[in-house]
Amino acid sequence: MTPPRQARTKAPGKVVARRAAAKPRPARDSLKAAGTREQPPPAAANAGVMRAFALVSLLAQDDRPLTLTELAAPLNLSRSTTFKLLQTLASIGVVAYDARLQVYRPGADLFRLATVVLRSGSFVEIARIGMRELTAQTGESSCLNLLDAGREAFTVAAVEESASPLQYVLDLGQWHPLHGGASGKAILAFCPPELVARVLQARLVQLTPATVQDAKVLERQLAEVRKQGYSISIGERLVGAVGIAAPIRDASGFAVASVQVTIPQHRFDRRRLPVIARHVMQAADRIGSAVLGSRRPS
Repeated sequence: MTPPRQARTKAPGKVVARRAAAKPRPARDSLKAAGTREQPPPAAANAGVMRAFALVSLLAQDDRPLTLTELAAPLNLSRSTTFKLLQTLASIGVVAYDARLQVYRPGADLFRLATVVLRSGSFVEIARIGMRELTAQTGESSCLNLLDAGREAFTVAAVEESASPLQYVLDLGQWHPLHGGASGKAILAFCPPELVARVLQARLVQLTPATVQDAKVLERQLAEVRKQGYSISIGERLVGAVGIAAPIRDASGFAVASVQVTIPQHRFDRRRLPVIARHVMQAADRIGSAVLGSRRPS
C-alpha cells in the first residue's frame, strides 16, 4: 500500500533566487523535443539513488517494520525527503507501507528480486557445504529449495544424496506449489504477509491424497511452523516420503529458501524427529549466515 501524500507547505518569508538565464546554444545542439525535462545533474541523481538504497538496506537489516522517524534519523535525512523517497519506493513495490500502524517494511517486489539473485550458482555452491554436513549428520538425503515469489512456487536447486541404497530421487528445476510438503511450507510460513495471503486465497492444488487443501488448516500449520522453526510432512508431495525442512531467511527475517532432509516413510522413526529437526535448523542457519548475513531470532 502506498502511503498517503503529505501536505506541502511554504516556509513564510522564504525567498528563492532565480537562476540566471542560460546563453542560447547553437541550433545543432538544441535537439531536445519540446516539453521534455532536463535530466538532473549526475551528482544529484546519484545522491537520490544512494539515499533510496540506504533506506532499503536499513529496512532489510532490521527484523521489524520501521516508522518514518526511525528511517530518517540514522541516515541524517529530513522527514520530508525520507517520505518522498519512501513514496517512490512503495509505488514500485520495493517498500510496503502499513497505513494502520504507520510503519514501513521491505516490499514483495524487493523480495522477488532477492529470490532471482539467489538462483545464481554461487549461492547454491555455498549451500552445498551445509547440505553435505547435514546429510552426514542425519544419514539422509538433503535438498536446497529456492523460492520464486513471482510464481508463488519453489524449485529444488540442489540435492546431496545419502549413501543409503533406498532413497527418493528429486527432480531439479521443476516448480512446486508452496503449500505442498515441508519444503514449501517452511518457506511460506516466513514469507511477506501479502504473499502468504495470495497463497491462502488461491486454490490449493492436490498433489497427493495427503496434501492440505483447506486454507484454514494450512494457516494453522504455518503458525505451528513459525512456532517450532521447522516443518514436517508425510506424503504431502511425494507418496511414502517424510520431509523435514527449515527456512533459510534473509537479514530481515523473510524466508528465501529452505533446506530439507527426505526420508522413506517406512524408515522414519518419529523418536528421531527432535534430533533431525535440530540438525536441519542448524544447517539452514549456517547457510543463511554465510550467504545472507542472517541469524535466527532468539
